[in-house]
Amino acid sequence: MVAAWLKLIVAFLYVAVLTAISSGDVNRLGSVVARISADKTFIISPTSFNVALHIAEAGSSGQTAREIRPLLLPIEPQSSSVAVAGDVQTSSATKIWISKRFHSRPAFERIARETYGAAIARVDFANGQGERDIASWLADSSKGVITSAPFSAETLAVVANVSTFHATWKRQFDPKLTTEAPFQGKRGRENAHLMLTARVLSYREDRYGKTVALDYAWPYRMILFLPGKESANPLATFLESGINAPLRNRYVEVYLPRVHAKSRVNLVTAAEELGIRTAFSPDADFSTLLGVSHVPLSVFFQDASLSIDERGTSAVTATEFSAAEEGVPLATPPPKIRFDRPFAFAIVRSDEGRVLFEGQILDIEP
Repeated sequence: MVAAWLKLIVAFLYVAVLTAISSGDVNRLGSVVARISADKTFIISPTSFNVALHIAEAGSSGQTAREIRPLLLPIEPQSSSVAVAGDVQTSSATKIWISKRFHSRPAFERIARETYGAAIARVDFANGQGERDIASWLADSSKGVITSAPFSAETLAVVANVSTFHATWKRQFDPKLTTEAPFQGKRGRENAHLMLTARVLSYREDRYGKTVALDYAWPYRMILFLPGKESANPLATFLESGINAPLRNRYVEVYLPRVHAKSRVNLVTAAEELGIRTAFSPDADFSTLLGVSHVPLSVFFQDASLSIDERGTSAVTATEFSAAEEGVPLATPPPKIRFDRPFAFAIVRSDEGRVLFEGQILDIEP
């Protein structure tokens, strides 16, 4: 047996377009997390989950890989790059650190380089070299948003991906129209700053609640959902209503709070419910990555932070898993959507119909 820690750190900045779920059982991630964390604010990245599974599958063998493989969705080959489209800027970078005491197989290193554009570094975790190198890389790649990741001197490998997304609203909120108002969150009443926009927007109102879309540069948009007051689980209700259900143009008044939210979501139970069980058992086989087997995953979670203001949206999501031994204004009053209580959101690519990011906000401050 090998006393070992394997950690994968995947960090996504600017929440808006860094999740991509379109088909397959991994689509259930939102539903599973919504049930497990119904009473919490949370922000999850299905794409981060998907990338983590791709790397885990590439580094695994046998039953471990067979359980992960059916959940994988296609991803574009990645490299350290920056893409700019209008007021949207995205970047992605990946690096892998492996203990000098262990050797991954050449096939894994080739996939890491060619598919993920990942540099591979050999480090000594016992003397702190690995921790310093990783902290420096994370801080540089995330522009100081992520500065460290937890691991022990027994760490065998760390895989980190930092993806960034920076975007402003296609039509920004006027700060002069922002007013103070109460937000009735899970913890009780909070003072909120409600931003206001009144114009023709894509809108839907049905038995589940009210839905409205706010656009970034094409094809990115945030879809906001305000459930009926009887709903105790905004995201679950949103998913039931259909994130990509048709919206119609209508003149709407939208009152949206500035949001500064953080969450940590344990994904072990979600992964197990999706069929990934051997990876968390003593029979786990990550020998392709580590050169040794029987090193199960012991931790799998996402840290996230989301900010919404008059200019746009920003967020940080860090996904980690570790392995260890043992229209026109109407004559009638327009509908109003006042997000002054818990709500759900999703970021989508309108051209592909993919859900890019999803979560629920029960409180607007950490």
